[in-house]
Amino acid sequence: AVVSTQSTGCGHCILTTGTHHTHQVDPLRQVQEELEVKVSAQSARLVDMNYQLMERIDRVKQVSRSARAESTARKSEGDAQYREVVGMLHRDRHKSLAHLMEVLRRWQDAIDELLVSTTAEEGCDSVQVIRSKEEFLERSERVMESIEKEDGDEMTLNLFEERLKSDFMKCLNVYPPFIEVGQKIYDFLHHFEQQNVVSSEPIDYYSDITFKLLIHCGAKTRFAVSCTSIHSHHREFLGQVTIVNQFGNEERNKAISVLVRTVADSTESFPFRDATFSYNQLVDFGFLKPSVNVLVVRFAVRPLTYQVLSRVQEDHINRIERQSSA
Repeated sequence: AVVSTQSTGCGHCILTTGTHHTHQVDPLRQVQEELEVKVSAQSARLVDMNYQLMERIDRVKQVSRSARAESTARKSEGDAQYREVVGMLHRDRHKSLAHLMEVLRRWQDAIDELLVSTTAEEGCDSVQVIRSKEEFLERSERVMESIEKEDGDEMTLNLFEERLKSDFMKCLNVYPPFIEVGQKIYDFLHHFEQQNVVSSEPIDYYSDITFKLLIHCGAKTRFAVSCTSIHSHHREFLGQVTIVNQFGNEERNKAISVLVRTVADSTESFPFRDATFSYNQLVDFGFLKPSVNVLVVRFAVRPLTYQVLSRVQEDHINRIERQSSA
């Protein structure tokens, strides 16, 4: 083809007739200007996508730091079985986050390469510039389609964060769930002055083992778990009391745990360590509003492991069978 800066022409028509027949001919300047508009719009989309990738990379870093901190905290809790599960989930999360970061970086590199290519047209003639812009549009469209497809298939960070939360729930599922009751102690100042012992609603396991939270009101208000068992076997449970912040700040709640070991045919009391408060401390920590004069606590109990839960169920079944055969 014969090319000028004004128009394009096919060699056959020019040599034979000097004019074009059945051809649509656009001036090169017009073609170049139309491509400029398309390239500018596509470049803006790429820049916007690049910013989104940068934001997502920052979020991945935040999720990674959060996951690492929570895993470190959880590793300090529980027994060897619990720590092993936490470690396994942490390694799996780290691998998934690293893969996600690698994908995001790869997308960024592809976009950066495309944006740089739009500045490499100096010294080129009009046809080369046009071909360069057309190639840019084709490549950028492929890159964006690839990103949107892969992102839609599996790399949505919101879904990834939901998977992290699900993983943390797996940690909780290493142990049997808690059975919980709430307790509001009205007119607390009266109990405080009378040094009363207030008990929570009972938590029963198959009517064989009963737990109650005991709140010893007084100058040093303290908490304990009362446990009554009708079985001769020792079974270990975990008792937990949560003293609720009265100003709605859940982070200021005070949660304390104690190991409870059942004793045959008797009632035993197991005090919570670091759970002794003066009246002023209860007020200062936000656990008590003098104007409302109500102390709110949550009491929860669970078998120490699923093995213990299985033995408690076996004890109950054996007792029922003995009663049936008597």
